[in-house]
Amino acid sequence: MRTVLTTLILVLIVTCAVSSAQEGGAFVGSLGFGLTAAQSDFASSTTGFSGGSGFGMEADLQFYLWRGFSIGGLVNYMRFGSSYQSDRGRLSFNFSQLGGFAKMNFIGLSNGVIYLTGGGGTFTPSAHYYIPDNSIDEAATESGYFGYGGIGLSSRTAFRMIYEFEIRYNYARADYPLDSLSSNVWDFIYAGVKLSFASKGKEAPPRY
Repeated sequence: MRTVLTTLILVLIVTCAVSSAQEGGAFVGSLGFGLTAAQSDFASSTTGFSGGSGFGMEADLQFYLWRGFSIGGLVNYMRFGSSYQSDRGRLSFNFSQLGGFAKMNFIGLSNGVIYLTGGGGTFTPSAHYYIPDNSIDEAATESGYFGYGGIGLSSRTAFRMIYEFEIRYNYARADYPLDSLSSNVWDFIYAGVKLSFASKGKEAPPRY
């Protein structure tokens, strides 16, 4: 009985996903903006750099291999505030992420779809010391790597214009010395919205 029930649930999930999935062979380009919050050692005042909240901007291009599943490339810019203060000025952090990702439309809804996503690539953390008229940017000597996993909510994927809300957890590793501190942990949570444009799909009906 348990096996039959599990099979029925899986069939229902797949059926829902396929029914509202983006058409295979479509290219989808996206632009997004969101908020970030440092986690783990990145946010610690003793073992890390006292990273705080900030913002991120992102762009990606994906290709749907078959209904509901896509792969693509991404570039993101992230900036974080910090409570860390040194003789060189008030600190903030920024870095760009460059990599790839995969995405799967998971559960179909009446007006959209819930999807899962994950990816990774390379990045180089940078510190920005703020002093009026004498700010300094200092980048790490070597790039590191990052990975992420997340879940999102999308509007109807059969349309050419798609709206998305996404939450993901990012982990990143790159050695970086800061005065007497040293860390290689740059974990953070990102929540943002995206506007996407598909090469295949129908136009949304007019609103009155």
